[in-house]
Amino acid sequence: DGPANTLQTKPNKPQFWVNDKGVELPIYLPSKSSKDGIFKVVKADREGPCPNNDKDNTCYGGNIYIQASNVFNTFNDTLTYYVYDADGKISNEGTIKLISTATTTDDSRGGGGGGSIGI
Repeated sequence: DGPANTLQTKPNKPQFWVNDKGVELPIYLPSKSSKDGIFKVVKADREGPCPNNDKDNTCYGGNIYIQASNVFNTFNDTLTYYVYDADGKISNEGTIKLISTATTTDDSRGGGGGGSIGI
């Protein structure tokens, strides 16, 4: 379509898919768990059916909240997603890299901590 400001037939065309109720739901996650199951999607600001032939799938809008299945897990993982454009056409696959910042007692990463010593 080109830049939105150059569109002649729909100059106010949205960037992403909007359902018939005016709710933007462009993000599709094929799985609510990450590749290795370390992280999971717990909620999103908005959710509803995806467009057109994909209406049996759930699409999301706004913030998507992801949580580690085990807070002590120090491994990283990935989550796959797709985005629907304003015409309901799906994008190529995208990948989110989920980086765990958890530490354990045997963690070899250097780190500080608070403390004091009396002299």
